[in-house]
Amino acid sequence: MNKLAADWIPFLSSTEIFRDISKTALPDLAAQVEEIEFGAGETLFHQGDPSDAMYLVLAGQVGIWHSGHNHTEKLLAELGPSHTVGEFALWNGGDRWSTARAVSTVRAAKLAREGFERFSKDHPEEVEAFDRFVGRQQRRNRLSVALGVSKMFSGLPEAALRDLETQLESVWVVAGTALFREGDVGDALYLVVSGALRVSINVPGDDSRVLAELGCGDTAGEMALLDGEPRSATVTATRDSHLVRLSKDAFHRMLSRHPDLLAVIARKVVTRLRAEQGARGRPAPLSTIIAVVPASQGLPIEDFCARLADTLSVQSPTQVVGSALIDAWLGKPGAAQASEFHARDSRIIELLSNLETDHRYLIYRTDPSDSPWSRRCLRQCDHILVVADAARDPREEAEPYVTSALNDRRGRQASLALLHPATVVVPTGTSAWLAAWKVDRHYHLRPDSNSDFGRMTRSLTGRAIGLVLSGGGLRGAGHAGVIRALREAGVPIDIVGGTSAGASMAGAVAQERDYDAMVHAIEKAFSTMQNDWTIPLVSLLSGRRFDDCFYTFCGDSQIEDLWLPLFCVSANLTRARIQIHRRGSLLKSLLASMRAPAIYPPILWDGDLLVDGGIIDNVPVDIMRGYEGCGTVIASDVSSEGHMCDADYGDRISGWQALAQRFKPASKRLHFPGILSILMRIIELSSASRKSETSKMADLYLSPPVEQFGITEFNRAKEMAEASYRYSSEKIADWLASSSAPGAVGTARRESIPT
Repeated sequence: MNKLAADWIPFLSSTEIFRDISKTALPDLAAQVEEIEFGAGETLFHQGDPSDAMYLVLAGQVGIWHSGHNHTEKLLAELGPSHTVGEFALWNGGDRWSTARAVSTVRAAKLAREGFERFSKDHPEEVEAFDRFVGRQQRRNRLSVALGVSKMFSGLPEAALRDLETQLESVWVVAGTALFREGDVGDALYLVVSGALRVSINVPGDDSRVLAELGCGDTAGEMALLDGEPRSATVTATRDSHLVRLSKDAFHRMLSRHPDLLAVIARKVVTRLRAEQGARGRPAPLSTIIAVVPASQGLPIEDFCARLADTLSVQSPTQVVGSALIDAWLGKPGAAQASEFHARDSRIIELLSNLETDHRYLIYRTDPSDSPWSRRCLRQCDHILVVADAARDPREEAEPYVTSALNDRRGRQASLALLHPATVVVPTGTSAWLAAWKVDRHYHLRPDSNSDFGRMTRSLTGRAIGLVLSGGGLRGAGHAGVIRALREAGVPIDIVGGTSAGASMAGAVAQERDYDAMVHAIEKAFSTMQNDWTIPLVSLLSGRRFDDCFYTFCGDSQIEDLWLPLFCVSANLTRARIQIHRRGSLLKSLLASMRAPAIYPPILWDGDLLVDGGIIDNVPVDIMRGYEGCGTVIASDVSSEGHMCDADYGDRISGWQALAQRFKPASKRLHFPGILSILMRIIELSSASRKSETSKMADLYLSPPVEQFGITEFNRAKEMAEASYRYSSEKIADWLASSSAPGAVGTARRESIPT
């Protein structure tokens, strides 16, 4: 050892960070250190730089600065001699989260990552002491941050805050574990240092209702300190979490030294309770963690996760996290495989918490098979995404840990992504996959389709765009113009639903039909009404020709096999309720939704009689609004409010009289209401009465000008579609240019959307 290295030994042994390094190992550590000098104003490192070294200040002052989202720098601290700067670089790796700048001339000892890694390789046992110090330091820092942002404790006098820190006990809670349950004895308050908690209450007739999502700085159970009543809610960890506990006894000890504290805490509790009472609906999660799980070996999971991350990154910062990356960051092969009971678990929790703080979305890539890391991913995520090869047998046994996670999801969503070859025109066999895997949603993905990936990503993050199409008979051709205008404007359709004629057009969208095919299909289907009359004991028309026409349109397709998620609505006469079709035969579902009562016979489905859904909900915006993952709702309403009659025929009418009018010149003809028009208008009445309410539920409500077209003018379908297209193009352009169009729409427009 040379003299220069020997000179560093006394200094290193005097620092807190290296105090526990043995005397035999210190010379090797000293050999990795070099002295470096910075002039006043010079930068040691910038925020966002790779973490490549730490510094021990020998002389001078170093300022630590952090730049927030508004790009304004804030001075966090000034560090002098014997302080360390950037030590987390040697522990966690990753990028710098702050900037270090010399306030005055600074002399510092620099320990580069490469040098520290050489030392660690030769003295692995010594690194444990370093790990313990950095872990303690980071937890202290995180606690200070949590107290600083806490609405409960921020603003306390400095003396009370320091005293509070001495009374807090660390608590580590595994994701999925209840911290306490509704009705338990209240004996302590908990502050979230890292991780996340969910507050819920039991509701009669339901499992539970989520009241709040808690993150860093939030508190749970504070009422226990004030009234000692039983817990009023259940609090569950949704991440592996680090909390600190303030017991009732510790709180009373603090009150004896800081008597004013009680009034401060009580006032803040009341303020929070009032804010919670004023909040409506389920709170948004603090961030979104998606665990990607392969259903079988050999799937391109790395490529899948990278593509998912690229799509998410368009919206917000995103990071893919796999076990190999955790190993690299922690500098230990196999480090990610530590169980929740291992001593290294706290380091993994801290690392993942840091990542969650810095990213809106995290993608946890599980290992190819069961492992501690895979189980951690499923335990901590908000959403489980199973990836499967659609060509394989869905009955192949899943990994038990995946099955267990799907069966006991604790409020989390689960989806299935089915990968198809580029040669597949129409997916098949989806029902077998849904029977074998317990999931909430599924997605069909083609290898080169940005549209498929964009659709899945928007749905996973609650930004999907749903299109609702109303009933309206032949005027449903107007929906084709709306769809064409949306496609040309670059607005994607992620979910589609409809009633009656709108259901048929929704089916065309889900099958990815083009504009001309849509218009032709509805024109041909409704023209069958002219030659399908029957003895009117059950209905005016038999429905046979209509059914045959739609069979050529739908074939034997199942709703779950469509490229887009689809729902349609029918009215269940037997049970006097609405029927929502999301799975099963596409043909039978569309026919049920379109079977106008008295015009067509009802559809028999599992012993129930189903008719046109417009009787109950002609513009099902409310159903789309409740669709999981839907963030934006666009509605197209072609129901008629136009003139129906100009003949005063008193209180009775002769069918022969009405028939005779049809043979008169148009200028002298009286217009009697036709039976088809009357029946169609009756179907629309329930929704027409609440049109104002329905339109307010949609982000964009379109009412194409198609009322001038008659219900039996089968040869004018193309005119209806063109009139609707011109109207919709203008309305959509105005909407996109306005501030009312959600950001998800603007983001979606930058993706590749097929028209």
